[in-house]
Amino acid sequence: RGWIDKRLITIKLLVDWSLREQMVERCGEDNVKAYGEDKFIVEFPFVADDLGYDILMGFGDKCECLAPENVRVELIKRIKKLLHIYEN
Repeated sequence: RGWIDKRLITIKLLVDWSLREQMVERCGEDNVKAYGEDKFIVEFPFVADDLGYDILMGFGDKCECLAPENVRVELIKRIKKLLHIYEN
């Protein structure tokens, strides 16, 4: 257990059903709960660094970070920065 990053936190994601298998593999069956007809809530292990945010952004519109608020705000900031590149 000593190798686990001390910055590791658990975040809450709302994820499209199409990513279910990938999320179960990454987070374990116990951390993936059905939500509505075609989505589920995931308790997702996360480190708030560039790689961590790149992983979340890689899920595209199939994933929304619900909590914590600071991770959600940082994601929005990064998405806006990316959008700015394409709009200008």
